[in-house]
Amino acid sequence: MLFAVNPGDNTVSAFKISSSDPTQLTMMGSPTDTAGEFPIAVAFSKKHQTACVVNSGGESNVACFSVSGSGLTLLPDTVRTLGLNQTNPPTGPANTVSDILFSYDQSQVFVSVKGDPKGAPGFIANFGVTGGCTFNLSDTAVNSTPDKGVLPFSMTLVPHAEDVLFNTDAAFGVSVSRFDPTTGSIVNSSSVAINNQTATCWSSTSPRTGSFYVTDVGTAKLNEFSVDPSGPSVTLLASHLLSGTGGRIDQNVASTRVGDFLYVLDPADSAVDVLKLLAPGKAQQIQTFDAKAAVPDLPVSVQGMAVFVI
Repeated sequence: MLFAVNPGDNTVSAFKISSSDPTQLTMMGSPTDTAGEFPIAVAFSKKHQTACVVNSGGESNVACFSVSGSGLTLLPDTVRTLGLNQTNPPTGPANTVSDILFSYDQSQVFVSVKGDPKGAPGFIANFGVTGGCTFNLSDTAVNSTPDKGVLPFSMTLVPHAEDVLFNTDAAFGVSVSRFDPTTGSIVNSSSVAINNQTATCWSSTSPRTGSFYVTDVGTAKLNEFSVDPSGPSVTLLASHLLSGTGGRIDQNVASTRVGDFLYVLDPADSAVDVLKLLAPGKAQQIQTFDAKAAVPDLPVSVQGMAVFVI
């Protein structure tokens, strides 16, 4: 399945992906109102067959939906405020919502929320989840700030460490945090500043290399990190300069039988960079796919990256 949010009309949609031709998408039901304004991210729980959307405009909130072949249905009593009281569309990037993610065991929902460099720090809002016959979300979130957290952006789970989260921060670089599974709060956190960064926003990880990869909206550079979950701690391994112009935004790793590949959106060139992840610290750019040439009516601005491997 593929999920997409539309901040222009405050809806979320679900699509079936053809197993024989992944370019063929079939909408499941109709676009569904997100119970908020300006939805910007969605997370899916296979265990609970539930999708949760985060709305960043107006009274910013989280809302969760059951998923079936007929589409999405808002679950009763799952709309939870994040307390930002934004404009619609939101004014930012400070004091806006960034990302949403289920934990590995799907017992928690994480939401990253930016702070203000001149005011309150950013935080990760952690909502507890209970299942069974019905999906239940805790009434309020436990809010914790990662080390030096100002503008928390994307979140990536650390494999084999259920309660450790890798987090980019657009103000300085990256952090890694351990959450207490009982209280939901951060108990240990460390960070690394990236020299000459503009806004480090997106992250992903490769199962084969074990590395974490981050992109910067202001630079054509891919930074690669290793994470030690026992601390937890994070270390810069390498910086890979990408061809093309401008910064890079959303990206994702595809694991295949012949290796792991990283796909990165290059909005200035309306292109997708493809890198083969050879080993920790080693990556080779093997293609720049001209999406504009392939789809002539593609909008000038592209955003959002998902990978589907047959």
